[in-house]
Amino acid sequence: MTESFVTTEEARSMRRRVNVSISTRGQRTWDTTVDGVGYSREEILAESDALVRAMEARYPAAEAAA
Repeated sequence: MTESFVTTEEARSMRRRVNVSISTRGQRTWDTTVDGVGYSREEILAESDALVRAMEARYPAAEAAA
């Protein structure tokens, strides 16, 4: 019996995780993770960069310093 691996579009997946926390001082912090299967490193980094930009827009640094 020979094993075969699926390398089609259906085998691709991208997982994005975001953790938003509020400290006891009321400061909001966040961290993100992007994992991809079937994508190039450049595609995964581009998705990660886009997610970071979205988080920075939603939770600007001025809000964290307040």
